[in-house]
Amino acid sequence: MRCIQTLLILLIVFNCKVAFGQKSSIQTDIEGRFQNLIDSFYNAHPQTKGIAMCIEAPDRSISWCGAIGNANSAGLKLTPDIPANIASNTKTYVAAAIIRLVELNKLKLDQPIRGLISHHNDSLLSADHYDLSSITVLHLLSNTSGIFDFVNTDRFQQMTVSEPYHHWTRDEQIALAISDGDLMWAPGAQFSYSETNYSLLTEIIERLTGKPFYVAMRELLHFQELELNHTWFILQEKQPERVSALAEQFATKYKVNSLTLDPSFDAFGGGGLASTVSDLARFTYYLFNGKVFENIESVPLMLTETATQDEIPSKYYMGIQEREIGGLKTYGHGGFWGTTVQYFPDLNTSIAVFLMERDEWPVYLELIAKVTEVLEQRK
Repeated sequence: MRCIQTLLILLIVFNCKVAFGQKSSIQTDIEGRFQNLIDSFYNAHPQTKGIAMCIEAPDRSISWCGAIGNANSAGLKLTPDIPANIASNTKTYVAAAIIRLVELNKLKLDQPIRGLISHHNDSLLSADHYDLSSITVLHLLSNTSGIFDFVNTDRFQQMTVSEPYHHWTRDEQIALAISDGDLMWAPGAQFSYSETNYSLLTEIIERLTGKPFYVAMRELLHFQELELNHTWFILQEKQPERVSALAEQFATKYKVNSLTLDPSFDAFGGGGLASTVSDLARFTYYLFNGKVFENIESVPLMLTETATQDEIPSKYYMGIQEREIGGLKTYGHGGFWGTTVQYFPDLNTSIAVFLMERDEWPVYLELIAKVTEVLEQRK
């Protein structure tokens, strides 16, 4: 009888520890392994300048974030609470917002973009021989529209170095794609990654909602309900209160960093969001687990590949790219400044990584592969 009473007391004590947020030794051990991983990768690759990582794996009772290195050139210690410019990771959010408009019956994916974008840009594109009755919303989402990417124009590349503080507008960048670039091919002929596509998608969001795209996206994607309190559009919104200053991210090869370029250079859908590594990991987990969309069919819809006439698979769907990491299929996206998030359906896990030096981006693929090895051992 006394043994039973002792066992009950131990169970109560254990449960109280869990209830008050104290971690079990198993949790502490696995979190230590994750920290050791990023520590060892940082020590092996100090050129990364800093690494932050967050893992959301509820099926394995894991919700962990860690960091090592510096958040800026002044030597500020990097922590998971310091937000960063997530650049092209923004495309996943834009694509998800478009799918939400499809759910609300405001839009169809096979709908031509004529009449959906602004009259100004409709006229410019049409005058440059783009057939807007043949280019659909899906072509923009899947980067198969044939519309030239303003980033690939010589003028844009030169100005990011010679005039880093130039304040761009969305119309200016779209006009640059038209004036300095040419129609690449007919809609649906080939895949070609283009920031211009996503700039046009934000115009569509605005025209269909009657709101600035960043306001509409915040509502469509349930930012408040999902408590994405450390995610915001850098150019268009005020930084949330009690959120750390943005990290300084480096692109040494291009002789720029994220704080010396005016944020308008990448702010209109192709990029533009700032986030903590935790918010990015959680949003991605929510996206694939029914917390963002209203219809269960919307996730597989977002992962539908657009066939092209050249029959070369791109594995780029709607703001999401499929790849294999550590022998496992994953869906995710990367950002110019060294950010990435990957969702592993077989593990029901999202992993987000920030590197402070984007030139070292292969490191995050190696790191994520090592993380999956640890996760596969914990079933």
